[in-house]
Amino acid sequence: MAEFVSEMATTLLHEGIHAEIFKYVNDHQGDIDPEDRTNLLYYYFYYKSDNSNSLETIYAQHQYMADNYIIPIAKTIRLLDNNRYDLEFYLAFAWEGLIKYGYDGYYDNGEWKSLTKEENSQCYENKKQVNNTTDFGSDCISLN
Repeated sequence: MAEFVSEMATTLLHEGIHAEIFKYVNDHQGDIDPEDRTNLLYYYFYYKSDNSNSLETIYAQHQYMADNYIIPIAKTIRLLDNNRYDLEFYLAFAWEGLIKYGYDGYYDNGEWKSLTKEENSQCYENKKQVNNTTDFGSDCISLN
């Protein structure tokens, strides 16, 4: 149950960021200030071109999320788990749905980085430890 609840919390954060990005772009169509959202406009144009000018924007959003939201998502899941472990233990939660962009490269405080397979493996070992020991969600009503 705890793993389901933590995965659900991660998914809600991830999808909420998508909604916020869609809202931002919709509110500023043709009027986006790239200084306001570093790299967002670039990714939209890059991936739109990469996708034969289709309306697909998911790649741009995921790259933007990898650049800007890994640490905030990890911090939020850590907070929900009562800060039981160091932040590194919660990074795999944040990388869910974004791992391709970690391998391909992302910006971390303005520095271009790439995840290694070893770092990814360690992230998921840490995640397993969190899920196996957490009581997060134990007060939720069972769906059974």
